[in-house]
Amino acid sequence: MDAVESIKTKSFSSTSDLIKKIVPFIGIVLMIIIFHLLSGGKLLTKGNVNSVLNQTVYVAIMAFGAIFVYSHGGMDLSYGGVIGISVLVSIFVANAGAPVGVVFISNILAALAWFLLNALVSVYLNVSLLYSITLHNVYVQRNIEYSMRKSEIQYSGVLV
Repeated sequence: MDAVESIKTKSFSSTSDLIKKIVPFIGIVLMIIIFHLLSGGKLLTKGNVNSVLNQTVYVAIMAFGAIFVYSHGGMDLSYGGVIGISVLVSIFVANAGAPVGVVFISNILAALAWFLLNALVSVYLNVSLLYSITLHNVYVQRNIEYSMRKSEIQYSGVLV
């Protein structure tokens, strides 16, 4: 009798697990269908899908980097600030007329400089990376971005 009951319980738990895994995907599909219908068929046009994919690539790159760091036991919350600073540096370099390769390299170097600063302060000054450096850098980076954008808009007339 115990074997039959354990098989029933096991199949019920696997069905429950399967439903828990499928429900989010069904929700996304239903949401896309509802918004497509409510927008009069404009949601899934080629231009709109291309625009959405172009806008989400930055978040996807950041998420893959975060997954890499978290999977190795690291914890850093300043990704958003680092991405913001590096993209802003790239915009300034691109507005200065630099070739695409230089813009790409400037983006990587700006991000590398901030992450190196995090690492140096954490390792050599023995400061907790999570609480002190990471949270501090988020606010510093946010203010630097704001100042850079404000000066760019105010002085050169180029909107960033």
